[in-house]
Amino acid sequence: MAARDFEKRQLAEIEQHLAEESPELAQKLAALGSAGAPRGIRPALVVIATYLAGLTLVVAGVQVSSVLVIVLGALLTAAVPVATGWQAWRNRI
Repeated sequence: MAARDFEKRQLAEIEQHLAEESPELAQKLAALGSAGAPRGIRPALVVIATYLAGLTLVVAGVQVSSVLVIVLGALLTAAVPVATGWQAWRNRI
């Protein structure tokens, strides 16, 4: 725990020196840090993961000759990315 406190103090000192030396850069970095990850990354990862899961189900369904698994995989491959894209589009308006 002492190491974390020491590291926090060091970071605070670095931030203070940066703010004193270059206030514009400090403001830009603070704004960047508070923004977090870009908004489009999580939905994109969800779309990719569900697309791959759906394709995997389609392939598994073909291998075991199960129409139900193929249909579920096709729905997962098509419906979830479309729904995620639709939701992302609606949130931007």
